[in-house]
Amino acid sequence: MTIPFSLPAVSRPTINIGDDRRITILCMICHGWERVMAVGDVNSKWKEVPITTRLRQGMLEVVPDKDIWIRRGEDSHSTRATVRPRGSEAREEVLRPDGKTDIPIAFTSIREELDEHDPHAVVECKRVAENDSELCREYVAEGIRRFVGGSKWDPEWPKYVESHVFGFMVAYLLSGTTVGAVSAINGRLEEEEHLRPLSPSPQDWIWASVHRRKIPLGPITLNHVFLHFD
Repeated sequence: MTIPFSLPAVSRPTINIGDDRRITILCMICHGWERVMAVGDVNSKWKEVPITTRLRQGMLEVVPDKDIWIRRGEDSHSTRATVRPRGSEAREEVLRPDGKTDIPIAFTSIREELDEHDPHAVVECKRVAENDSELCREYVAEGIRRFVGGSKWDPEWPKYVESHVFGFMVAYLLSGTTVGAVSAINGRLEEEEHLRPLSPSPQDWIWASVHRRKIPLGPITLNHVFLHFD
């Protein structure tokens, strides 16, 4: 069976939110999590979805200005495809649903400038533990790879945010240390993709990794925030 989609052409504008907005998002994640922990009922035994629901609410409480919109998890339509029915000429490019985002973020200023209504940043959330190889595997296979490649349409094409320069991941650290969990995650990545501390931040809970993507896409930088329950 042949899937009737060709590889998408990158005709959409590249979305580079810039360092200022990137840092703002990282701060919202960290301060939003502080709000969650202040309530005191969320713990490491909770499932991923309810934790993320609470994190999203905490982030909504610390949004610094009206330019930023934090949406509910929704289908992303960031990937284009050209439909090619058998025996027919190629049709126009169409946007296709390509994945449910955990915490989509949009900026009014970018929407007005680029006429781009899909999320301008996506936060993907996963649970991890230093000594749980399956959770660390999922962090890579069902987290990192969604930004880099591995959609159901093409194993080498991103599941979403193909036009983004930055992506964001939250790791709910169930047990162990951040450094230990990072080491386990890095063991499943090529050396050039390894998570490294985000300089000049001294905190061990903020890391970054750079990943090459299939041509004609450029590389994507993923920002990783490790959130603790204590």
